[in-house]
Amino acid sequence: MAGGLMFITVLGWDKINPRKDVDNPSWFKFKHKFFDDCDFYDFSAQEKVCWIYFLCEASKKNDHGKFRLSLPHAQNIGGIEREIVHQTIKKLKKLRLVETRTLRGRYADVTDAGAREEKIREEKIREEEIRVDKREIEKAFADIGMEETDAYYDSLVADAYEKEGLTLVEDA
Repeated sequence: MAGGLMFITVLGWDKINPRKDVDNPSWFKFKHKFFDDCDFYDFSAQEKVCWIYFLCEASKKNDHGKFRLSLPHAQNIGGIEREIVHQTIKKLKKLRLVETRTLRGRYADVTDAGAREEKIREEKIREEEIRVDKREIEKAFADIGMEETDAYYDSLVADAYEKEGLTLVEDA
């Protein structure tokens, strides 16, 4: 999903927003039994919020349930992380509540296995490229007279890993 953009169509939008005579609706129909709906039992609270976010975006666009999803907007305004968006789309597609379309115009599942595997492979390569060998750092600190348990050392390594979005794994 290049640039974080894709198009989503909420299927059955005419049932959610039956007023075709209103150009800029300020509301959409939402059933109060949503939390009792067994279709949504396996949705996390964040995934439920994501579905409501999709409905709001579709309502604002008012184009038969179609809207352009911006992942940065979902993250910054909706507080919904990228992975939650992908998980929600996958679940909604299984329920046949949404369809997705890439910018190229083909219908595609943004959570397909090939894309996930490629992303994981790229992350592993990136992690290997920036991995810090803890033993070499400990030796370097020892050479300058600092103990490996020094709080400065611990925070330095932790900060470097956090900056790169990695988790520090201790050698066994």
